[in-house]
Amino acid sequence: MNIPKSLRTTGAVKIARRYFVVNSFDGILTSLGIIIGLKVGGISDQGVVIAAVLGAAVALAVSGFPSGYLVEDAEHRRQIHKLEKAMLKDLSKTKMGSDAREAPFLVALVNGLSPSLAAIIILIPAFLAEGGFLNRALVFEYMMIVAFTLLAFLGAFLGTIAKENIPKYIFKTLLIGVVAATLSSAVSLMG
Repeated sequence: MNIPKSLRTTGAVKIARRYFVVNSFDGILTSLGIIIGLKVGGISDQGVVIAAVLGAAVALAVSGFPSGYLVEDAEHRRQIHKLEKAMLKDLSKTKMGSDAREAPFLVALVNGLSPSLAAIIILIPAFLAEGGFLNRALVFEYMMIVAFTLLAFLGAFLGTIAKENIPKYIFKTLLIGVVAATLSSAVSLMG
């Protein structure tokens, strides 16, 4: 993949990769919690499930993009100001200054889109059931399978990044999903 030099020199690619994983977890586990809560609460209408998860996906995107941008913009500005102070020079019109202004946008995009994309992928079985392509009675189970599959992919991705035991990372991400599902079920049963 041809990554612009500006994004490599600012460290934005590494930061975006971290945000991608962290926020994909948020999207997956939030969706899983909603799905389990609705199932335990006796709501089996796919339209309600789709509306609830899409509402969460939109909220995660609206939260993620501006917060990611503001945080990364502040951090990059801080770095530039430190360099300017050390060099006794204004860097705003330099390549470095330009790179520092571009990088927050990429990170913010990943921060906003990754949880929403994960949530939408989890909804695919509900969309298919609405269209009559999947058994409506099993749609919750299908969505949970998709959620756990996404967690396994995240585990494999992390294992690849770490250059370590991929099955160990897959196990860890799946375990996090099981814990979240169990807690969501327990809390939903209390309600």
